[in-house]
Amino acid sequence: MRRKKYGGWILYTAVMLLICIFSVSITSASADSNYYAEVQQKALNCLQKYHGQQEASEIMGWSAIALCGNGLDVMSSEWRGKEALAGLKRNIAKGDQADLNITTDAARLILVLKVAGQDPSAFAGLNLPNTIKNAQLKSGKFPDDLRYGGESLVNAHIWSIIALQVAGNAGWNREAALAWLKSAQNPDGGYNYLKGAKESDIDVTCAALIAFSLCGAKKDRCLYQEISGLSA
Repeated sequence: MRRKKYGGWILYTAVMLLICIFSVSITSASADSNYYAEVQQKALNCLQKYHGQQEASEIMGWSAIALCGNGLDVMSSEWRGKEALAGLKRNIAKGDQADLNITTDAARLILVLKVAGQDPSAFAGLNLPNTIKNAQLKSGKFPDDLRYGGESLVNAHIWSIIALQVAGNAGWNREAALAWLKSAQNPDGGYNYLKGAKESDIDVTCAALIAFSLCGAKKDRCLYQEISGLSA
């Protein structure tokens, strides 16, 4: 998703997300489970130290998703989730949540609300899944911006697919969306956040694989081999 100037939290949440993604393979492949537990705890400590010094609302981002992936309750008093959620509702009511017009931010909030046990289709008077679904372009692309459109940002398209699948939202053109995503693939099998940029990015490529997998592409062995670069 779109990078923001939030200081060191990006590093912390990136570490947490990597732990979430690779936890199964690390624990099964390593004989030293204590090492994994130590790394996990250090990452959690970093995240807790950072959020202890910030406004509670900042937990309602990638941090919430990372915590959930590690089996922790973002809504607990330890992480001030309830306070953060209340603040988020107040900001939306005041119109201070302009970034929700940016597709990636709206998609991220859908995921965060699911983690927080909220309904993203009925939160603070918003129906975020429907907003993204209804913005899908004729090409199948989910736009770069929900107001102004745009067909350049691959990550906006990817995270829209992921968010809609997680929210269980129907009625969007899944086949056209996957076809557009396939068209944005680089010759090396990877993806860049910007369509046409030939240097693939590991973050965007991993997210693309998640989007394909959530839509059932892994059932098609040929397609899955092609997009993942893995041999069956």
